[in-house]
Amino acid sequence: MEGMAEYYSAELAQKVKRGMYEGFLKGHAGGIVCYGYDPEPIGVANSSGRIAKRYVINKTESAVVQHIFHEYANGRMIKDIISGLLVDGIRNRQGKPFHYNSVMTILQNEKYIGTLTWGEFTKENILPVIIDKDIFAKVQARTERNKKNTSISRPPERYLLSSKTYCGYCGSSKVGIIADSGTARNGETQRYYKCLTKKKLKLPCCKTQVNKAFFEMIVTKATHLLLNRDGMIKRIAEQVIAFNDEIQANPKIELYEKQLADCDKALDNIMRAIEQGIFNELTQDRILKLQSERADIVWRLDGEKLNIPIKLDLDEVICWFELFASGEIENREYQERLIDAFVSKVILWNDKMIIVYNIKGTDNDKITVEQILDEYNETKNEPNQTRFNSQCNGASGRN
Repeated sequence: MEGMAEYYSAELAQKVKRGMYEGFLKGHAGGIVCYGYDPEPIGVANSSGRIAKRYVINKTESAVVQHIFHEYANGRMIKDIISGLLVDGIRNRQGKPFHYNSVMTILQNEKYIGTLTWGEFTKENILPVIIDKDIFAKVQARTERNKKNTSISRPPERYLLSSKTYCGYCGSSKVGIIADSGTARNGETQRYYKCLTKKKLKLPCCKTQVNKAFFEMIVTKATHLLLNRDGMIKRIAEQVIAFNDEIQANPKIELYEKQLADCDKALDNIMRAIEQGIFNELTQDRILKLQSERADIVWRLDGEKLNIPIKLDLDEVICWFELFASGEIENREYQERLIDAFVSKVILWNDKMIIVYNIKGTDNDKITVEQILDEYNETKNEPNQTRFNSQCNGASGRN
């Protein structure tokens, strides 16, 4: 029984690889289809219930891909391309803004010129073409040059809040505060944050630019102060533990374990039948199908188990938060860690700001600036708020 099981397992692996290779030769879509294409089903499902799919061009996404390639080929910096996409309201498939790595992945993807790669094999002119080969070659030449010049490919200093900050006067999730810089009379580079509306769209906005170091320090101090309030760390840690306990139980794991047990039971029954001399072509096909189903269930089960967080200890969580609370706010690395870990959004005026922190069980990307401002306008007249003297267009504000 062990020998036969090993034989069929090896045979199944060979068939799977052969199927993947044949799919590669035909240009079939496998796994996650890259931005710019859609998977289109071909024919009917096979014996394993899978339907072959091919690449078809997504008109909306392919236009974005072409725009990115042409802009980069014409000399624009990637950060400027990303800012332009943000202005136009263009986001990725997950509804989030494009970032540097996602744009570079697009610029280096050979699928857009019709080339498909599988392992050590490459096949040209097999996919629908989105980008002309001459433009693709021009882009690759520029990326190679930039690799040798780190001053081009890497910004001299990271703007910690460039993708997290929004203009309070424009009041929209699409209008962010972006990074900018200029040269002073003494030749020194001045870095600051500026409203996207004023910078890119050249439209009037009351928001003045704010010094980068000053702004990031204010947010760091506010977050550091919050963590050091009496009892705050213990309160946060207890909520983390409670949330961790909630997601420990995964109903999918129980379902997949039951399916796996049923599959193993069916295989055992077939093996007993084989021992009694019952073996034919139908038996072989049934074993192969069960082996394939079992491999699929194991793959799904392992994936769900990887998503289960480890069991947390309250004292260890408190210790982790205390490391943040005891950091030196002047330390640049500490500022980056603190802002990355805790800050979700910042809405900025000239005289006040709202800091939105990451909270448990919530997708903060779905909490819009408009919703935050609505809630703020409902509660801004409540007591225990710090009043500022600064004004903009005659409107005073509170923090």
